[in-house]
Amino acid sequence: TARNLPAIYPDEYEGLVTDLAEKAEATRSSLIEVLKHIHPDRPLCRGDAEHPTCLTGEQYTSCINFLRYFRAADNAGHVFSTNYDLLLYWVHMEDLQSRGNNLNLADGFTREEDSLIWKENAWPNYPQNIHYLHGAFYMVNGGQEVVKLKPSSGRATIIEELDASGRMPLYVSEGLSKAKRAKIAESSYLN
Repeated sequence: TARNLPAIYPDEYEGLVTDLAEKAEATRSSLIEVLKHIHPDRPLCRGDAEHPTCLTGEQYTSCINFLRYFRAADNAGHVFSTNYDLLLYWVHMEDLQSRGNNLNLADGFTREEDSLIWKENAWPNYPQNIHYLHGAFYMVNGGQEVVKLKPSSGRATIIEELDASGRMPLYVSEGLSKAKRAKIAESSYLN
């Protein structure tokens, strides 16, 4: 990334490094704006006219019914997603918080202090069964860890949290397979 270039290139390329860093931030900001316009900002509508971009009860039920095909009668199936969006995240959160986790979905994140951190085999008795093969918009790299963003008290939505974090979401969008493999290798979650 542009942040790494000063260590690689001598001072005479400082203008280029600054330009690339500005372009990287503009790209991140543009992505955030697109996400604000096309993704539900809440898991389920509860009659709140202020937040029209949320799932209706009918849409939620449709998603749950669709996911049941992948969970099998014994709930032993896994859900693999190549989408980066928040739909599966919101359905999972709604099922977990309001519906008693009927689908027994687990995304592998565990609470550590004030963060949600992904850990392989975080819950041995409740193994991960949701896998975002190319990452997701609610995940960011947190140094050596992958962090799951959640709305904080000051921000109402995941997208606002992503914007405030100043980080790019963890997702694979590279065009060439070699570049995709390199991106996947950088992340403990994707690898």
